[in-house]
Amino acid sequence: MLRQTRNLLVHNPAEASAGLADRLHELTIVQPDFDLQQPLTPRILLGWLNATGARRLRMLLECLPAIWRTKLVAESLVSA
Repeated sequence: MLRQTRNLLVHNPAEASAGLADRLHELTIVQPDFDLQQPLTPRILLGWLNATGARRLRMLLECLPAIWRTKLVAESLVSA
């Protein structure tokens, strides 16, 4: 989700929006708060993530420490 969002904001929005739409759909199944019921554009996405005190953005960013820990463990197991 975070990589797809970066791609939408930094690269070609037309190419990146399909991948991000897929990730949002998968996330919506688990967390209904991520159901974006608008066209997916960079402007709409940023406003939507920042809505209600940036609640959705905080929810996404709170998972980063766990992702990095998992990555470090996996890398150490592979190199061992």
